[in-house]
Amino acid sequence: MSEKIGNFPFPAKEKKPMLITKEQAFVLPASGKPLGTPYYSNLSHLFVSTDKLHFGIFTVPPGSKYLPESVHIGDEVYWILKGTITQLNPETGQVTEAREGDVVWQPAGAWHFGYNFTNEECVLLYAIAPEIYGKGVTHAPTFPTKHKLFKAD
Repeated sequence: MSEKIGNFPFPAKEKKPMLITKEQAFVLPASGKPLGTPYYSNLSHLFVSTDKLHFGIFTVPPGSKYLPESVHIGDEVYWILKGTITQLNPETGQVTEAREGDVVWQPAGAWHFGYNFTNEECVLLYAIAPEIYGKGVTHAPTFPTKHKLFKAD
């Protein structure tokens, strides 16, 4: 995946308008686990990853989660296209339940991971700008401490 971050569908110096179909998207496991690993989201489609924007859709199957914890140096937005996701911040203990049509905004530096406690798949459209992890970094750092107890807003 490292060569794709910031360079998909092409390097920054070669940007041009184009149509990108789902079949052309870069498919990757959102959890870092191999595709098909039970209880983890494994259907992530990255459509665009440039020096300024990262955009895709991922699916969290029923009873599944996306881990490890993630944190970005850019702001991130989720738009829930289908289903429900329970978003958790292990640093603050904040818990947010987002349903179809809701938008979850995570400012830069906000740790997060999520669960789908329902019987319906959850499909999220996401965008991160301007950068995911920083120049030359291809994955989130490890969460540095124990999770705080969770609390609902």
